[in-house]
Amino acid sequence: MAKKLITYSEKNDVLFKKIVVDYKKFEPSTTIIVPDTHNAIVIKDGIALDTLSSGRYKIFDNKSGIFANLIDSAQTIEVIYVSKTAKLNLLWGTKDQYDMRDPVTGTSIKLGASGELEIQICNPRKAYLELIGTNNDFDLDDLKNRIQGRLLAEVQYQIATIMQQKNLSYDRLCEVLLPVGNEILPHISKMFEYDYGLKIFSFTISRIIISSDDIAKINKARSEKASAIIQQESREYAERMDDKKFAREMDLKRLEREDYDKYLEVCRIVGWPTGKKNDSTKECPNCGVKISETAKFCPVCGTEIQKVKVKCPNCGKLVTKDDLFCKNCGVKLRG
Repeated sequence: MAKKLITYSEKNDVLFKKIVVDYKKFEPSTTIIVPDTHNAIVIKDGIALDTLSSGRYKIFDNKSGIFANLIDSAQTIEVIYVSKTAKLNLLWGTKDQYDMRDPVTGTSIKLGASGELEIQICNPRKAYLELIGTNNDFDLDDLKNRIQGRLLAEVQYQIATIMQQKNLSYDRLCEVLLPVGNEILPHISKMFEYDYGLKIFSFTISRIIISSDDIAKINKARSEKASAIIQQESREYAERMDDKKFAREMDLKRLEREDYDKYLEVCRIVGWPTGKKNDSTKECPNCGVKISETAKFCPVCGTEIQKVKVKCPNCGKLVTKDDLFCKNCGVKLRG
């Protein structure tokens, strides 16, 4: 009995289902039915012709069928049903621990990781071409085996990049699994959509495997690094203290020079000898004590030196050449 319908009847956890259509076994009015949950890709002679959305399609009617005038050259036509609604949970994990270098301490360690992601087909044609190939069925295990290697390589790279950017040691990775997973998600989603026509809706890292020996190595290296930093800071502090001490000594010497210059200026004003070789002296005309040649006042009797030039011929008191009368006895000095 010839068939009239070609339709999908499998469970929705099968990503791809191939049906081979032999036109000799179908009536001319045979219809292909594509459910809302799927797209259909038609393959003739190994070439993907059309991608069908949900609906009913006559395929062998030469006047109105979607494959009119193609039957003469093809004994069979393949119809690939592709699920577009199923979001499939896929467990991932490293088979072996891979070599990593801790970004903070530079320690070489081995790291393993595992988790879960949620996948849906977003580009049926690309997904078929890149994943199913000549397989009749393609289930979750097939998908896992196909993408596992590429996924783990990208996850390894992204983890290393994020830990480097955040300057975190791998012994702290368990503390930041959620934010690290959220940062990895857009990278692997973009890659899988471009390469395989798959959309990744969620990505989680549920477990990190790192040995206690590697954690001890990181802690030891961190302690040595912290000790080195403290020693370096101590040396820098000592150097700064030396610089401050030198600056303070220079300031004291500057103040000493300024104070000494002020002292010499006072000596010159009051007539005290400064002790310099070129410091000439003279006698005070009032009390006879030796004073500086440039002194303005006698430091002993307080006499104003620069104006005293002669003694009064009557009483002997000091007068200036400019005085007309002696300020002591009143005698007329100039006539």
